[in-house]
Amino acid sequence: MVNGYRIIASMPIAIVGLLSVGCYSPMPEDLPRAAVSGTVLLDGKPLDGIEIVFESDPVPPSNRIRAVYATIREGHYVIDAADGPAVGKAMVRLLDIPESREQMEAELNERNKDPRRRLHPQSYPVPEKFAAGSTLQVLIEPEVMNEHDFDLKTR
Repeated sequence: MVNGYRIIASMPIAIVGLLSVGCYSPMPEDLPRAAVSGTVLLDGKPLDGIEIVFESDPVPPSNRIRAVYATIREGHYVIDAADGPAVGKAMVRLLDIPESREQMEAELNERNKDPRRRLHPQSYPVPEKFAAGSTLQVLIEPEVMNEHDFDLKTR
């Protein structure tokens, strides 16, 4: 009886093991990447110190190379192919980054002293429609330097 009980008790473990082997598929190799560069203007002025993010759309099945970014300097950005976005459609977002942690903490401390006070708008110039709410899309082509320029308008 004890031996029969052990066999029955171990059957669910054996079945789960067999099913997991049948469902196993290796992770696909990294998706092909491509280089991308361009300029970003907001109301005709070059952005500086802003992150440009290329987010794969849809997210690759392997969940690899989901998003890559570069810092825009004097209106220009460059990402080489080794670090570039996955080939295919990509959503583009612009994210503000504070000049330094100290600057960000100082601004937040000032706001905490007076909750009605807003953070300095010049420190955070990217409108929401180009940040989290962005609808900007590009197509990343394989084996070429993709040039994507953005001349964005706030109004």
